[in-house]
Amino acid sequence: MSNSHQKVQDLSKLAATGSTSRVINLNEIHKRHSNKSGYQNAPLFHNTRLNEALIVKHTLRPHERELVLDNRVVVTKVIIPISRDNLRLGGYSFFCEQQNKQEALELVFSRNDAPENVERDLDVLNEISRMPSFDPYLLRERLRAFGVEADRVYFDISDSDLALIEKFVSTEISQLVERAYDFKSIDSATVSRKLAKIVLSNENSEKLNPIRDALKLGNENYEQGMFGWKGILYYKWQYKNILRTAATHLTRMQDVKFVGTSTSDTRYLQHKLGHIITESKRRLSRTASHIERYNKSFQDFTLNNNVESFRGMILNAPDIFKVIGEDLSTVQHICSLWGFQQPRSKPNQIEAEDAFAILNEFSIALGEAL
Repeated sequence: MSNSHQKVQDLSKLAATGSTSRVINLNEIHKRHSNKSGYQNAPLFHNTRLNEALIVKHTLRPHERELVLDNRVVVTKVIIPISRDNLRLGGYSFFCEQQNKQEALELVFSRNDAPENVERDLDVLNEISRMPSFDPYLLRERLRAFGVEADRVYFDISDSDLALIEKFVSTEISQLVERAYDFKSIDSATVSRKLAKIVLSNENSEKLNPIRDALKLGNENYEQGMFGWKGILYYKWQYKNILRTAATHLTRMQDVKFVGTSTSDTRYLQHKLGHIITESKRRLSRTASHIERYNKSFQDFTLNNNVESFRGMILNAPDIFKVIGEDLSTVQHICSLWGFQQPRSKPNQIEAEDAFAILNEFSIALGEAL
């Protein structure tokens, strides 16, 4: 097997369980939306194979590290399915960051692909690979800033995350449901649970018309408003989950012991890790401020009928998605990688080589030099 690409076995489990922030399942998006004009007219990639691939944030195994260009630990893995209709057959993969991927790219592109489309697709792929995670709201804003206006179907929450977020969203929207649907509170919980799924996955359903009317959203701004609202709810849910584990991981980072390092290296690593801990806390605090502004606006709407403030909040929400998304994605990346590298079941110590490698990865995520 060539070093430029690897054979991947059964992809069905990855496709079914991959989280929104870790996997872009373009194969599933194709199956659901390929007959829609938006999908056809505004694809994420022009190349068909690439536009039906699975793109994954992948933690390198020790034997894979020699394939990439630098000392990073997490890379972006592109998996091209052998069959779009049967993911159990597996596929071929390559890393965006690997040293020699020309042969792998020849499995993707053909002579029939226009050179300008190939260049554009590779630019988009490289931009995606630079992101700390694939959170759909951050992904959309980063690509828009890059000049790519892909159809909205590419920026939905994965099915596996939908099942987790629905209960949270039903609680969040219960006050609005009571107001918009004129139910007694004893009934609103049941209705909220049903509507939460519709809000997250089918914003054009007629069942949401009372919410549309309550928010005074016209046809011209309804989709934008619902996209903004879903994004804020997604980030509130994500923030709550990250906060639950971040304190433990950041404390273990602060208390870790370095093994096999000189006195000067130990001092340097402690300083660098302290900076990463401080920066992670700062990003969490900044996200908390954004969420608090949303909470106040929502309460002002449901209690004081200030619909203008809340409508403005959700219509303009995409303006802050890039900041919130990058902050949360970076902290989540740092904490999950530390938890993978330093599980609580093992002594809280780290070898010098591993310490420099993981701190290099953290610095890349923060956009800093080690």
